[in-house]
Amino acid sequence: MNASTIAIVVAGLAATLAPAAAQDKPLLGIVSISATEANNVRYIAGATAAAEKAGWTVSVIDAAGSADQANSAIQNFASRGAGAIIDMVFPFSSIGAGLAAAKDAGIPVVTWGGGIGSSVAATNGSGAPIAQPVIEKMLADLGGQGSLLALTYRTGEVCRNREVLLDDMLKSHPGITVTKNEVRIPGYFEDGAQYANAWLASHPAGDGNLAI
Repeated sequence: MNASTIAIVVAGLAATLAPAAAQDKPLLGIVSISATEANNVRYIAGATAAAEKAGWTVSVIDAAGSADQANSAIQNFASRGAGAIIDMVFPFSSIGAGLAAAKDAGIPVVTWGGGIGSSVAATNGSGAPIAQPVIEKMLADLGGQGSLLALTYRTGEVCRNREVLLDDMLKSHPGITVTKNEVRIPGYFEDGAQYANAWLASHPAGDGNLAI
């Protein structure tokens, strides 16, 4: 969901909250999986600019990769009477308590990569289509044989979508051996480097086709 889409969502919600806006600006609550991660930073900046242009105030809570903290953050925004809430990446299935609180308060929740379900009002779609051409190129380069290190993150719906796609595409390439390591957010750069170094140490140069 880009800034333009957020602007449309916020503008539509603003119309329904016009009486309240006459006294106080409506609040857009953003629950980020990692507010300092580069993609999250860009998204938050775009959403904030669009919301403020539409006359809203914005509050961001960093859930630090924790679904429990994400639920608490959504409940916090519900108790504060937010006009709308954005869930960044957490799957709708892992934020049930937060969604219930928002639903009880009559507050719409949209997700960036969290999927559609439960009481989620809108989402920006799956992360899989973007990954497909990259995976296709990697499999072509491996030529049906070799070893692959996959760095996974199952707390995030976008990453789940991409892992499912990878697994599905690998079914027709039985000659490729896959190792999976789960990274944390925050901390995925450090985890990724640690897992990659260990994996490369056990797969020296000349040990067949390799990919990460």
